[in-house]
Amino acid sequence: MPWRDTRHNRQLRTRQTLRRRATLLDTIFYSVNNIIMSQREPTVFQKIWEGDIPSYQLYRNDTHGLLAMLDIHPATPGHTLVVPEEAVDLWTNLPDRRILQATLLGNFVGRHLQTILNPLRVTKHTIGFGVPHIHDQYVASYIRGDTANLYDPERMKAPVDHGELAQMHDILTFPDQLQAEVDAALDATNVW
Repeated sequence: MPWRDTRHNRQLRTRQTLRRRATLLDTIFYSVNNIIMSQREPTVFQKIWEGDIPSYQLYRNDTHGLLAMLDIHPATPGHTLVVPEEAVDLWTNLPDRRILQATLLGNFVGRHLQTILNPLRVTKHTIGFGVPHIHDQYVASYIRGDTANLYDPERMKAPVDHGELAQMHDILTFPDQLQAEVDAALDATNVW
């Protein structure tokens, strides 16, 4: 029946057009966002991306603009941040692909924390307050309610324990095989 082929083709062309428009809108948005963000003081995460501030990085992929690193004021041992390179203050302002990639990396982070540290569970939090640069936080929970420490403002005032962070970094840095798995998974998102 020819009308089905025609209707199907129209639907396919409509989907392709919508994808092109979405890509164009993403490009325009990021151009405008980059202009606005370039006029602001760099965020702490931008400084970490540039190497101006040291960090305890567990995984980094410059091609896809994603970083997993330890929080220097951990709510619980192993508290890890997944930070996109783009300095946007709302997760809804990230490109769809980057949200997918950050979530994918977060799944690897969560499973890695679960395997190595054996907590009851690993919780995910997307906050973005305090630093106008969106980031996901993966917090290992060892007893019920301990992840509430994430919201304790006193946590950020505590002195940084570099010895503990260095030990945790040695334990949690992604081994080569895991890095290769994450890289391959992120590369696969390019077809999306």
